[in-house]
Amino acid sequence: MRLTVNAGAQHTSSNFVPTVTLTDNITSFGLGAESRLLDSSWSAYLAYDHTHFGQSGLNSDGFSIGIRYNFGGTLKERETNGPAFTNFSQVLGVGYKF
Repeated sequence: MRLTVNAGAQHTSSNFVPTVTLTDNITSFGLGAESRLLDSSWSAYLAYDHTHFGQSGLNSDGFSIGIRYNFGGTLKERETNGPAFTNFSQVLGVGYKF
């Protein structure tokens, strides 16, 4: 089983025209869980994300539910080593990861 927690904060400032500047403070948090199904390559996941936009007072809530196929290895190995396919830098022949 894999559990995740995330949180974030952002301050934005945008100039649309020279005399108008819009600013906002945005905060977010999320929770998630993923578990392998019966010792197979399949896993099920569930996630919740909440975002609050301070200036307008608007909130956004998102839910995700689904299944994933893991191309070999455990959830821990996937989290530690990354995906089992070639990363973008190797495709380009670059010596570092993006």
